[in-house]
Amino acid sequence: MPEQFVYVGKIVWITDPSQVDTEIFNEWEQTLKNERARILHGLQTQIPDEANFVNKIAEASAEEYANFVNPNYVDADIIKMKQRVKLRRAYPDWKSGIESAFAEGGAFETNVTNKRSKFEKRVLYTLSLVGYKYGGPDKWGPLAKAVHLITGDITVERYMGANDSLTGHAYNVIKPLHRKFFKAHVMGAGVRYGVLAKFADEAGYTDLRNQCINNFNTLVSDLINALALDNIDKANTYIKLVFDESTGEWRIEAKATTTA
Repeated sequence: MPEQFVYVGKIVWITDPSQVDTEIFNEWEQTLKNERARILHGLQTQIPDEANFVNKIAEASAEEYANFVNPNYVDADIIKMKQRVKLRRAYPDWKSGIESAFAEGGAFETNVTNKRSKFEKRVLYTLSLVGYKYGGPDKWGPLAKAVHLITGDITVERYMGANDSLTGHAYNVIKPLHRKFFKAHVMGAGVRYGVLAKFADEAGYTDLRNQCINNFNTLVSDLINALALDNIDKANTYIKLVFDESTGEWRIEAKATTTA
C-alpha cells in the first residue's frame, strides 16, 4: 500500500526553565492576571445574591456530593445534611472572599505570581511534546508535528529539525467534519499520557509507563479506525508514542498509508 509519509520525531525532554524563552512564562502570568476583572464580573453576574448562591452553588454541590457518599454508611444522612447546611450558610463568606481575592492586587494576582516558578517547572514536559511559538525551529514539538502531518498541514514541514525524520509529505487521513476534533483530542491525550509516562519512568514504574504508552497508542488507533477517510489503510496509519528500552530514547512516530 502507498505510504504518503513516515515521520519519526525524537522527544528531547526539557528539564530546566532556562532552556525556554522567558516570554512564554511572562505571557502565562500576564494572561492570567488580565483575566482577574473578567472572572470577578462573571461570578458577580451569575451569583448576584444569596438566592442564586444557594440554587447554583450550594444545592447543586450538595446534590452531586450526595452521590459520593456511601448510602450504607451509618451516618450517611448526617454527612450529606452537614455539607448542605454548611454550604447554605456560606454566602457571606463567599461574597467577601471573592471580592477580596479578585480585587486589584489581591490574592488572585499574588498567587499567580507566587505560582509562576511552579508553572515554569511543571510545563516543561508539555512543551517538550508540543513545542511553543517562541521556539524557533522547534516551534512545534514532535507530537504537534505528527498531528499536523496526519491532518494534512504542509506548513509543519518547514519546521523539521535535527531530531526529526520525514519521508513523503503531510497527508490528511481524517474525514473533514472530524478533523478539528481529532487534532484537539490527540494533542490533549498525547500530553496527558506522555507526561504521565515520563513521570512513571522517572519513578521506576516501568509497568505504568508502558500502560500510559499503550493507552495513548490504542486511543489514536481507535480514533483513526472510526474517523479515517475511506481510502486510508487504517492498519498502517498511526501516531505512536514510543519508548526504546535499549537506548532510553523517547519518540513520536507517525505514518499515513492509503489503500491505492
